[in-house]
Amino acid sequence: MKTIVDTSVWLLAFRKRILSDAARFFNTCRTHGVQGSHIDFLISAVAANNGFAILTLDNDFSRYAQFINLSLVTL
Repeated sequence: MKTIVDTSVWLLAFRKRILSDAARFFNTCRTHGVQGSHIDFLISAVAANNGFAILTLDNDFSRYAQFINLSLVTL
């Protein structure tokens, strides 16, 4: 029998807490005038809930980190 294992972080995103945190992050940033994509906030919520750092070349995450607790690694 073959077993397929999906190690995608997107599986983690479907936890109820992840989805509510992503919405909270969106609302917090939006309140401060910072716009972002839903995917960026899902990535942020998965990282925040699992203690992951986000490795990115995207400056948007630096703006989000001003208002939400994110650990970033930039190049």
